[in-house]
Amino acid sequence: MLNSQQPPHTQRDSRWQRQFGSLPDKPYRRRKQADSHPTPQESCSCNQARQSTCDLRCVLQNLGLFSKGSVNIVPSLLQLRYFMEVAHHKSMTDVANKYFISQSALSNSLLRLEKELGVRIFDRVGRNLVLNEYGRVYLAHIKTALTAIDEGNRALESLNRTRQQKVSVAMSTTLHFGNLISRFLQQYPQFTFSQHKYSLGEGGTPLDVDYIIAGADDLPSTDFESMIFREDRIWLCVPPGNPLSQKDSIYLIEAKDETFINPPESASFTRFLNDMFKQAGFSPNILTECDLTIQDRLLKQNRGVLLYPDAIAQSGFFDYGTHILIKDDFAIRRHCLYWAKNRALSQAAKAFREFLLSESK
Repeated sequence: MLNSQQPPHTQRDSRWQRQFGSLPDKPYRRRKQADSHPTPQESCSCNQARQSTCDLRCVLQNLGLFSKGSVNIVPSLLQLRYFMEVAHHKSMTDVANKYFISQSALSNSLLRLEKELGVRIFDRVGRNLVLNEYGRVYLAHIKTALTAIDEGNRALESLNRTRQQKVSVAMSTTLHFGNLISRFLQQYPQFTFSQHKYSLGEGGTPLDVDYIIAGADDLPSTDFESMIFREDRIWLCVPPGNPLSQKDSIYLIEAKDETFINPPESASFTRFLNDMFKQAGFSPNILTECDLTIQDRLLKQNRGVLLYPDAIAQSGFFDYGTHILIKDDFAIRRHCLYWAKNRALSQAAKAFREFLLSESK
């Protein structure tokens, strides 16, 4: 029997200690400001700190991250889920069986939660635990918090699944590789393909994509990993009646007197063409620098000649005039697949790279 002469707070503490075995911890106070904070592992006194499994509340407590007079309430998510389940089922046995833990482990977890909160949130009714007034108030807030966390987890899972099914590639145009991309999507119908525009003159590189398709020397090797997946010969297209139209192949120097219709200055292929002209030993007479649609129109107006790789020839885009092979050794365009070093690639991105490797064999 309790001593009736004891102060009320002593009687309350005695009842708590008799039922739960110990008193709840006193609220933690903020430490005095130190010159510098130690690392969590250095400051923590628990035996698990060196294994990086120290309880979060222990780390925060030792780092002095609680404002003066605040209560140290840092329950784990698992503790809160235990609390929710017991509040719903009102049975320790059912919840312990659901989570495959012992009833004593569940009881200790709830006891630690009550100690951290500084109040009792359950009343014992026979073998069951029933929420008291404090517990009902706490439950209302915890339901909202856990629901928000679960929704956040589902949103991340959904986003991850979506990204795993998509490959994003930056390139100057899909005309070069339209057939290749079409075959990839036919072979992997579960994946989607996202194209991003890329040109050398835009400044910087689009690192927010899985891959960049460009020439073998277009991007710095220090920033990217890469692989060559295609080699194209270069062709010269001349309008009908051009003196070169009688030939099947030429050296580039033989076209030094022609007027060239070039791609835009910012295009990766333009850099390659400029290098070709330099190796051939002449500076070309350039009519204009424009995209493929305008190039085709000017060609049909007999305004000049143009150079293009196998990939364009196979697309059937330039269906006018005579197509002549450039037989110089340097007239080989090597296409490269680039990706940022240490980038985590989606399932679709990995499949795309393997597909290009198989196509290059």
